[in-house]
Parts: sequence; C-alpha cells; structure tokens
Amino acid sequence: MFYTGSSAVILAYNVTRRDSLAGCVARDRVWQEMGSGNDPVKFLIGCKADLEDEREVDEEEAQAMATEIGARWFETSSVVEGKAEFLIQKIVRNILERNETESFSQSSDGCDTMEMGDSSDSPEQEVAVLEEERDG
Repeated sequence: MFYTGSSAVILAYNVTRRDSLAGCVARDRVWQEMGSGNDPVKFLIGCKADLEDEREVDEEEAQAMATEIGARWFETSSVVEGKAEFLIQKIVRNILERNETESFSQSSDGCDTMEMGDSSDSPEQEVAVLEEERDG
C-alpha cells in the first residue's frame, strides 16, 4: 500500500522465499507508475535473516536489486535482539537527513548546497552510533 506524500517506502521480502523479492520489485514498478510526485527514501528490507539454512535470496542478489530500484538495503530478524529496533532507527535517521537536505536546499540563495546523502559509515559504525544514541 502506498500513500501520496509519504516520506519513506519500505519494500519487505522474506529471505526464505525468492518470489517475495520479485513481489517487491513489482510493487516498486506500480509505485513508480503512480507518479506520486515526491521522492521518498526507499528501503528494500530482507526479513527472517536468522533462517540461513532456508535462505533462497542471497545478500548479493538483494543488494543488486536494491541498487537497481534506487533503494537502501538491509536485512533484519525479529528473533535477533536489537535488529528490528536498529532498522527503525535507520529509517527514521534517513528520513530526517533527507528532510534536512531539502530544507537546506530550499533556504539557499543560489549558493552551492551541501548534499547529506548516504552516510559513509560502515554498518558496524552505524550500529555503534545508534547504540550510543539509544543508551545516552
């Protein structure tokens, strides 16, 4: 389900079902055809990452698909403590960064703007930053 004016689009697939990834790609095409007019932060999320023995979608394939559709990629599991919380924090952080970039660009008087885009932090660095923010 898509809402006009949304700040984020989350396309979730099950890593143990290849057809669920294809479904995400199909939903993305439908969303693109709707031409919502805005450019939300987009995420391709692999769920059930703890089920390695049942995996049908490998990480490289999912990352390539995320790149193809212009999404950020992440895998999570509700079984592994902190993974779902980290995902939510990452989504919110990206929305806030996008909003800051747009606000900065709109307030510019024709000067060059600073792009805040994706963080160059490694996943481990992002986890450390988010844990520090959470723990105070």
